[in-house]
Amino acid sequence: MIVLLNPTSARWKHRFPLSIMHIGAVLEKKYPYEIVDENINKQALKYIETLALSGQLKYLGITVMPGPQLLRAIPISKYLKSRFPELTIIWGGYFATLHASTVLKSGYVDYVVRGPGEKAFVELIDILERNSTTPFEKVRGLSFLDDGQIINNEQREPTDPNLWPPLPYHKVPGERHIGRTYLGTRTAAYYSSAGCPFLCGFCAIASIYQARWVARATQRAW
Repeated sequence: MIVLLNPTSARWKHRFPLSIMHIGAVLEKKYPYEIVDENINKQALKYIETLALSGQLKYLGITVMPGPQLLRAIPISKYLKSRFPELTIIWGGYFATLHASTVLKSGYVDYVVRGPGEKAFVELIDILERNSTTPFEKVRGLSFLDDGQIINNEQREPTDPNLWPPLPYHKVPGERHIGRTYLGTRTAAYYSSAGCPFLCGFCAIASIYQARWVARATQRAW
């Protein structure tokens, strides 16, 4: 089983964990997986540990942004790796993308998926599950250790949003992610594009997408 973890990122106004929901969308009907949102499930670590103790958990994917998520991702990964050395831990998200070498040197993360992760994540799982002869170097956007040397594969281009599969809303407690904003009393977040056309110096998106932006056609927005 694969667990996709969204570490705590805020105290309130929790939104759908879209980053890992996009990963879940490409895992549908291919591999068993669960989405665990620590913003909602305050016992997330205990639940993941229970799955590992039962022998069900094989891969843990964690999305990591700088700030609160990083502060949770580090102790969670260290603890689970020390308890279950055979557990494969994969980091993605802005922090992991920009600091892949630092993350891999930590000793408790096995792989880093940089940038758009939908294709890279499932390609990595395919190799690991099938004992494939396909070399890890073929997975664009993947970083890993090879005999102590950090390998950063070629960066992957942004995924065309018009090719995104439907998000697995059935995997999350939707009612818990709907809240009041200036737009209304019951609102939710949704990605309608990938990247950004601007190069703001304070934003991680600029470093990753380099002013590339791809929008989803309005008739395909769901």
